[in-house]
Amino acid sequence: MTTTPVSAPSLILPFDIKNRLDLYVDSVSGEISGLGEISYYPKENWLCVSQLHLIEQESSGTETELKPEALQQFLAAYLTGKGDPIKLRFHWHSHGNMGVFWSATDAKFCAGWNAPWFVALVANKKREYLARLEIREPFPMTLPITVLVEPYYDEALAGQIAAEVKEKVKEKVYPISHVQRHWDFATNQWILEEKKPDRDAFDIEVQELVKDFVEKNGRNPTKKERKEIRQRVKNWSGNGETRGNVDQEWVDAMEREFKTERGYPYEDDASWCGI
Repeated sequence: MTTTPVSAPSLILPFDIKNRLDLYVDSVSGEISGLGEISYYPKENWLCVSQLHLIEQESSGTETELKPEALQQFLAAYLTGKGDPIKLRFHWHSHGNMGVFWSATDAKFCAGWNAPWFVALVANKKREYLARLEIREPFPMTLPITVLVEPYYDEALAGQIAAEVKEKVKEKVYPISHVQRHWDFATNQWILEEKKPDRDAFDIEVQELVKDFVEKNGRNPTKKERKEIRQRVKNWSGNGETRGNVDQEWVDAMEREFKTERGYPYEDDASWCGI
C-alpha cells in the first residue's frame, strides 16, 4: 500500500479581507477579535477567508472577550439569514502593537472550540499574521499554516491608466537597419548587403547570443551584460548609420568575438567546413 504525503494547506487572505482585517486592528489601541467564514479548496490546498464578522465585545490591551449574549444573537441572525454554519470556522484576533504569538489564553480558546476543524489567526499593527489549523476528528491536531495575502490589482483603474497613456503618450520607435553578410570565398572577404529594417532578425540574433552566453557561463546574463549583447548586435548591423568604415568595424568586431584571423576564418583549422 502506498501513501501520498500531504502538506498543510495555506491560508489565503484576499486583498479586501486583508484590508478589512487591518482596519479592524488599527481601530483600537489594544486587542480586538471576531469570527469569519472560510472555505477549503482541495485542488489548490487552500483555505480561503471570504467574510469577517465583528461581534460586541470588551477589549483591553492584553485580551478581548466576546459577550455571550451578543454571540448568541449573532448566531441566531446568521442562521436566520441563511448563513452557512459549515463555513463559520474562522476566528481572528489582534495583539495590538505586540508581536504575533499564541498566548495561554489563545490556546485555551482554541481548545474550547467545538468543531471538526477550524482556523485561528492572530494579527498586529505591524501587518504580521500567524495562523493555525485545529483538527478535532478523528483525533486532535494543531498545524501551523502559512498565511498568503492576495496581491492587490484594480482592474478598473488599470483600464483607465491604459486608456490615458494611449491618449497622451506617444512612444518613438526607431527602426533598426540590418545588413546581410556572407563570406565571399572568391575575394576572401566579408560581403555586406543592405536589407529592410527587420526587428525580428535583430531580436533573433540577440537571443542566439544570450543562449550562447548561458551555455558558456551556466547562468543568465545580468541586465548590464544583456545591454552589452544588444549593443554588440547593433554595432554589427551599423544601427542604420554610416559611421566611417562600417565594413571594417564589423570585421573587427567579428574577429574580436570569434577570435579569427583577418582573411579566411579559422584558416588554421578548416575542419569546421568538413575539409
